Amino acid sequence: MVIDWDNTLCPTHKIPSKTDQISSEIKQTIATVEVQALALLRDSSALGEVVIITAASLRWIEKTRILMLKVSKFIDSARIAVISYRDPKVPVVDASIWKKKAFGDLLATWLACRQIVSIRDQVAERDAALQAGRTAGREVLVKTRRLIPESVRLSEIEALQKKQQQEREDLEFLRGAAAKKKNMSKKKLVPPQRGGHH
Repeated sequence: MVIDWDNTLCPTHKIPSKTDQISSEIKQTIATVEVQALALLRDSSALGEVVIITAASLRWIEKTRILMLKVSKFIDSARIAVISYRDPKVPVVDASIWKKKAFGDLLATWLACRQIVSIRDQVAERDAALQAGRTAGREVLVKTRRLIPESVRLSEIEALQKKQQQEREDLEFLRGAAAKKKNMSKKKLVPPQRGGHH
C-alpha cells in the first residue's frame, strides 16, 4: 500500500506555513478529517505493508504531523516508512522524474509483492505508479483524488470538508481492493471440480 501525504492523508493545501496561526475552528475540522485518515491507514495496514511516499520534504511532514497526533502515533507504532522522493539536484519542473524513480525503487524493494495499491492526489503520480508497475510486471491499482480546480475558491472550512469526503471515498476504494484480493485468494484455494469417486 503506497499512500501520499500532502492533500491525501493531511489536508496541507489550506494549512499556513506558520501552523501556530491556525484557528481553533480549522483545528477542529482537521481533527474530524484525522478520523478518516487514521481509518485509512489502519485498513491499509491490515491488508499489507504500508509506505508513505511524498514529494514534500521530511521537515514539512514532521511539521504537519503535529496537527494530526493520532495519525502520527499510528505511523510510528505501525512502523510505516515515510519516504520523500524530493531531489534537490533536480528542478521542480522535472518532478515527474522523482516520482517514476521513487515507484521504480519501491517495486524493486518489494520483489515478492504482486499487487500494489496506490492512493495519490496527482495524475502525474498515478502515471508514474502505473508505468513502474508495467515495467516490473506487477498489478498496480491507483486511486487519484479529484483535485479542487484553482478557479474555484473555497473557504478553508469548505476545503477541509471536501478533504473529509475524499477520505471516505479512499476507504471505499481500499475496501474494494481488499475484496478483489480476497476473491483472488478464494479462487486459488478452491480445487477444480472432479468426477465422483470410484
